[in-house]
Amino acid sequence: MLNVTEETDDGTAVPTLDLRLAGEALILLVEQYGLFGARAPLHLAQPYAAEPKENLDKLIRSGAFKPLDLLTLTRGSPSIRYNTQEKRALAVCLGYCLMDFFDADLSSQRIYFLGSTKESRSGTLKQTLYLSFASNLPATAESHIFRIGHPTLLSFAKLLLEIEFGQSIDFCITSNCDKTNRATWAELCDMVDQLEEERNDSYLQAVRGCLMAHRQISRALRLGAAYERDAELTIRKELYGEVVEKLEAALAESTPRTGNKRQRSESPDPIPRTKLRLSKPNFQGQSEQEASFHSAIAPKTWLRDLMTISRQVEIKRREWRVTAPIRVAILDTGLDWDFPVFRKRTGLLKSISDVKDFVTSSTPTATDIFGHGTFMARLIMECAPGAEILVARVAENTDKLKNSQANVKEAILWAGQAGRADIISMSFGFPRDDPGIREAIETVQKQRNEEVIFIASAGNSSTDDESFPARHPSVISVYATNSHGTFLQSNPVSTSNGADILGAYGDDIPDAIREEFRTTYPKVCQPGSSVATAVMAGISATMLAYADVLPSLVPFQREAAAVLQCLRTTKGMEALLFRLAPNDRDHPRLRAVNPMWFWKNRSDDTMRYNAISEALWDIHRRLPRRG
Repeated sequence: MLNVTEETDDGTAVPTLDLRLAGEALILLVEQYGLFGARAPLHLAQPYAAEPKENLDKLIRSGAFKPLDLLTLTRGSPSIRYNTQEKRALAVCLGYCLMDFFDADLSSQRIYFLGSTKESRSGTLKQTLYLSFASNLPATAESHIFRIGHPTLLSFAKLLLEIEFGQSIDFCITSNCDKTNRATWAELCDMVDQLEEERNDSYLQAVRGCLMAHRQISRALRLGAAYERDAELTIRKELYGEVVEKLEAALAESTPRTGNKRQRSESPDPIPRTKLRLSKPNFQGQSEQEASFHSAIAPKTWLRDLMTISRQVEIKRREWRVTAPIRVAILDTGLDWDFPVFRKRTGLLKSISDVKDFVTSSTPTATDIFGHGTFMARLIMECAPGAEILVARVAENTDKLKNSQANVKEAILWAGQAGRADIISMSFGFPRDDPGIREAIETVQKQRNEEVIFIASAGNSSTDDESFPARHPSVISVYATNSHGTFLQSNPVSTSNGADILGAYGDDIPDAIREEFRTTYPKVCQPGSSVATAVMAGISATMLAYADVLPSLVPFQREAAAVLQCLRTTKGMEALLFRLAPNDRDHPRLRAVNPMWFWKNRSDDTMRYNAISEALWDIHRRLPRRG
């Protein structure tokens, strides 16, 4: 709720900042790409007392949000003016306010710009544009009742349309879900219906979602949320999915593409989404199905992108002194300790925390003489340089793998029990289920309360079914894509009965990595789901590392820690990986994981947390409460 304590000259109430909100303040400000939301700890003896300069309603009436047309140009453009991208950024900020203050009046008359009125080069308010909110009391039971004409949802839908078209909409909204509000709701629905005849972009979907969110929220509250805190989390989760996520998509669509010689400031082209395609299978030269390691790769920028994200995460972890390591166990052909790059870059081997040889028990070093395990380790070292790696040698080479099921079973038990691995990566597969391996997976899952992530490669033959253990329900099955998200023709047939399938980069590896293996192990550097599995393990390790520090970076620390704990389960990580994959309308089942797409389109920690928690929410609700 807003704490209203002051009035302006015209009698309008001004929301002031209340420092009793656990020593934190919600601040929205202009940065490089427009407005964004952040919570920052306050260390002030007195409340922030910046003089209010403008409220949003006055800015709308001044024409600051109105699209340029001939009449506007004739009359003269307003001194302060927002382009499409800046309007979308403002809408995203306000969307986060809606999630935090769903019981407040978020009409344009109640939203103030505090501080300086200096303009940026684009004509918008510069640097000290703030929207400050405060909360006096906890939400009441009445605030958890959502019906047609809910005043906050109604006001916010109206506000989004006012920002979009740059003019006030004079509809009456009361503080109750009464007849007046229901009539206004119908009017706004009619407006959206008419607009959808001409367009149906993400922004308009957000407005529609705001008008219809009461249904989803009411249904979600009926299905659960026995505690008040759970009810508030449920409301936020539904508001994110119905409104805020679509506003984020609208912001991404409005962001100009890089590399063009000309950029339009108004209504830039949407960012194109990668087409995920299944190429026609090649039936020539296919051998009889047998156990095999699934290898791969060649060059582009995806590995550099993954390294960039991982470095950013490690910086945040160091700043907040998060030291608990993420442990990735690689079950493969071992590790070549004398590999040339390890001799040149001795620091790489510091990531190896433990080894175990299940092929030759008398050998303590698990030495790789085939190269496949070394290749997988190098990929994870690059994708997740902060991760600790456990090496389990389960086979000497591909030919010996088909008789190594017992080794795999023992390695899974070792990695999950003594090794306490967070992630167990298996870049291989068998044509038939093995009861020993199945038992080992289920034993570790039970002993670890499901807090261990299994990842395995789906296979490398378009004429075969998905391999085992990838098809086990407690394992994330990984298919291979190229750097553009196109699924490789070598992928096997899915056995998931029509469910979506996950793909990761299994081709287009940088030349530097290929060169490392060109002379020593040239045959292992081939495209396929082995590479995709190692890459997926690296992505998962980075996301786990980020989840460890994320509660320190967002305002809802207790809630965040509880929800993010689900990410340590196979089902939780799988749900997040689907969120990291853009939708493809032509091939909706094929989901190519693209962390940089996710990272760029959700440009701060709060936006990422909301997207992650929304993906994990259903899993979080099903897990038993602890403590």
